[in-house]
Amino acid sequence: MDNVLQLLQTVIVICIVLSALLLISLDIFYKGRKKHIRVIFKRITKHGGLNSNRSKWTYSNNYTVDCKYPDSEKLHTFRCEKTVFDLLNEGKSYCVRVKLRQIIKIYKK
Repeated sequence: MDNVLQLLQTVIVICIVLSALLLISLDIFYKGRKKHIRVIFKRITKHGGLNSNRSKWTYSNNYTVDCKYPDSEKLHTFRCEKTVFDLLNEGKSYCVRVKLRQIIKIYKK
């Protein structure tokens, strides 16, 4: 019985390590996709948490954009940095690079 539990524990640890390696390699090697979007709604939300020293409660802004693809009516929500967020306008269409549900670049028309 101990051998079976030890084997199961080893398999679980290997799965966790492999999934972490997969996520890291995906972040490094995957460049994202070029998509055409139409911005429907922009919003800034606040996220609260402890600072890096874990001594004080601080807030940070989350920038999200609700978009639709030209050939779909489904609404998609993407994160973005403040610089990208400031360049996007509601109701306008853009060609952007999307990587892991985040807009990382806006292309000129």
